[in-house]
Amino acid sequence: MDESIRLFLEYASSWFSMTLSHLDDFIEFGSQLVARWNEESKFVYPLFLSLLAAAIFWVVFNFLPFSIKWRKYRPIAEYDIWQVELKTSLVLAEFLQMVPHRPTVFQNKFRSGTVTETQIRIIIQNKCLSDAWLYDADVPGELISIGHDMRRKALEAERLIDKTLVLQEYIKSKEMILLEKTRQCLKRFQVEEQLIDNPYTKIGRRNLAPLVNNLDSFNVAVYDLYKILHEIRGILFRYTSLEVEQQFRVTKALHLYYTDQFGRFVKFYRKLRRKYKFKSFYHLYIVAMIRRMSLYPPIVLFEDYLEGKDRPTHFDRSLHQLYKESDDFRLMLENNYPAEDIQHQMAVDEIERNLERHFLMNNLSIYNYFRTKDTRMPEQRWDELEKLLR
Repeated sequence: MDESIRLFLEYASSWFSMTLSHLDDFIEFGSQLVARWNEESKFVYPLFLSLLAAAIFWVVFNFLPFSIKWRKYRPIAEYDIWQVELKTSLVLAEFLQMVPHRPTVFQNKFRSGTVTETQIRIIIQNKCLSDAWLYDADVPGELISIGHDMRRKALEAERLIDKTLVLQEYIKSKEMILLEKTRQCLKRFQVEEQLIDNPYTKIGRRNLAPLVNNLDSFNVAVYDLYKILHEIRGILFRYTSLEVEQQFRVTKALHLYYTDQFGRFVKFYRKLRRKYKFKSFYHLYIVAMIRRMSLYPPIVLFEDYLEGKDRPTHFDRSLHQLYKESDDFRLMLENNYPAEDIQHQMAVDEIERNLERHFLMNNLSIYNYFRTKDTRMPEQRWDELEKLLR
């Protein structure tokens, strides 16, 4: 054995023996101190023992049982909060329709959380409370009656909040506050059915109609509901227990992307592909890689995508977004898809953009018509609305 190693082992053994002897002395000295304290103390030592017993009792009979219940019931509470968000979103969707029973085309803008109160005010101009206003010949455009659906969905969402709060012991304080804010906001949409069926005000023998008979007066309530929903989603999409649901995975992925959380989106998307074989929105993944300035070249991802079996069979909307992203992508797509397909998708995209523009301009005309009746309504500018267009 090398001499240096032998000396080291001897030194270590000596040090270890010395440490043990000192430790024995320390334990004996401590025991003597505790015994003396026990003999001399008539209050502190019994108090200490009582507190120690109380702490042990709390851990065994309170903390541990609650922790077990938390793991059991917390996923149920998270699922219920998600259902509240879905139900409440349906109330907002009533105001955002372009035509009856068709979702808004500005969904991605709304996901970003950047839509303004002014933009919402114009979007809801073609909505009215009652069927009585559908055939007003002076209104420059067709209105959609949403009174009954708005009331019904608001009531359903509030009842779901009541159901969720049954498990309030497993709901965090910030979530409780948001649920209560949501409840108070939903009450503003629970218009009496009598007012929906008969919206006229009777004075003597005359039935008087309001000067502004669309839902312009709801613009603040709709904006408040929109902001509350955005807050709920900021909390909701941290729940990993809900990722087993396909709808939740899709909605979370879109939320992360359109709120510019590209780093989190990339990480979450990789998890989805690995764990759930997720194949949708690959074009968003490539764009997110560009946005977060990844060291892994997005062009390589795109090349692999076009060469793989999951590539789109025709030039669709997702590829059109990449087509507009960079010159490199444009050249690669032109080499992989017929020019007719690319031109067709570009034409379709332009048609949809024109429909969006027509909807906003028509609603602005409705707003300006009612503004001639109520001069308190402020002037609205087109450039604020144009930001909604793709």
